[in-house]
Parts: sequence; C-alpha cells; structure tokens
Amino acid sequence: MPAFGNGKGRGLLFCLYCHAYEVRDQPIGVLGTHPGAVRHALLLRQWSHDVVFFAHTLDLGAEEREQLAARGIVVAVGTVKRLVTEGDRLRGVELAEGHVVPRSAVFVFPRMVPHDALLTGLGCERDDSGWVTTDDAGRTSVSGVWAVCNVSRFRRLRRRHSCEDVDECRPEAPHGMSLAPFLR
Repeated sequence: MPAFGNGKGRGLLFCLYCHAYEVRDQPIGVLGTHPGAVRHALLLRQWSHDVVFFAHTLDLGAEEREQLAARGIVVAVGTVKRLVTEGDRLRGVELAEGHVVPRSAVFVFPRMVPHDALLTGLGCERDDSGWVTTDDAGRTSVSGVWAVCNVSRFRRLRRRHSCEDVDECRPEAPHGMSLAPFLR
C-alpha cells in the first residue's frame, strides 16, 4: 500500500500503548489487517471520540460489528488504497473507490517477530511458532539462560499484551522487543 513505508512516526502507528496519548482527541483510524485490530480500535476509543475502523481485508463478524458500534466506532467498508499525506503529515485514508476519510493517525496491528539471534545462537530451542521456549519462570532449554518479554512465549506476556490470545497476535515490529538473558 503506497505511503506505508514512510508514514511511521507521522501518522502511521502500531503501538497504542506508546502512541495513543500523542494523538488523543484527534481523528484516529485503525486498519483491519488482523483480527486483533478490532481490539485495538476498541481500546483506542478511550483516547478519541472519533475512531474509524477501516475493514480493509478483514471480514468482520456480527459480534465484532456490534462491539465496534457499541463503542461508537464507525466501520468504513472497502479496501484501503493509500494513506493521504501532505508534507510529512497524514491527512486521511483513501479507499479504493476514491473517497478520502480525514484522519490524523492510523494504527495498524503489528505482528511480532522475536529478535532472538543471541538466544538461538546459544542453542535455545524454539516452539512450532518460532518463539524461544521457556518455562513459567522464563528458563530456556539452555541451562543458565532465561528469556523474558516479547522474545519468548513467556506466560506473563499474555497479561500485558493488547490481545486476548498471544497465539493469535504476534506483532512484526522490532519496537518494544526486548531480550534479557541472565547468565549464571
């Protein structure tokens, strides 16, 4: 999608915990590229009274539509063609049929990819989804090596993450990724 590569930091955002405050009370959009995007929109509603969910390629179910409507979030049906910018600022979202919806910020649901070269280089095992395996204390398969935060499927992540199910949401931005191996 044009304008995605250069929009980050000027209106194209992914972490609502990091950036929602910065765009509070402004017209916000959420791009529907992942089922977790609905929850993103619901949470962003507390920061702005003007939130539009761009369904884009996501097929919304009746329950999701009800949840969005209950929070006063408008659903824009149709494929997003591009982000409309003026200078270095986001001005809106253009749909495939040509209509532009004015927005100051658009959030995309990230997909996490662990930066675990150090851990895998030490021989730590990964699970079927590509995450370093740990026990509930964060111990890896290598004696004396622990992994915490987003680099593993560490169970405490489930409580801190914006999704209901960590298995369903594995954001893809390196931002916020952390690695804390503790060697004995």
